[in-house]
Amino acid sequence: MFTNKLFPGAKKKCAELGITLLGDIPLHPQICSDADAGKPTVVGSPDSPQAEAFTKLARELKATLGL
Repeated sequence: MFTNKLFPGAKKKCAELGITLLGDIPLHPQICSDADAGKPTVVGSPDSPQAEAFTKLARELKATLGL
């Protein structure tokens, strides 16, 4: 499940359901700008906190799936 600071109940809901929270993607206008430019945030803004969040999420998903 994904969450953001706007949805603080996601962590609690995951705990209630016994599922792992995979990531917390910050809402940031640069994500839209990067998408409008045709680049994923990890390419368009690789050193940003939002790129770090996407990378962390990908690693968590990979580990969860056993890849």
